[in-house]
Amino acid sequence: PHGDIYPTELQEVSLVIITNERCHRTRIDLTERHICTHMDGFHGACV
Repeated sequence: PHGDIYPTELQEVSLVIITNERCHRTRIDLTERHICTHMDGFHGACV
């Protein structure tokens, strides 16, 4: 049962860290911008 929650939480946390660092470098990338905007609730980096 918990196998569904752990992987999701880990991926979310990792995604936040990755976007938080790459967000400032790849702001021109539409994909990165979309992810950053989606994860805005976590760190609110680039838009």
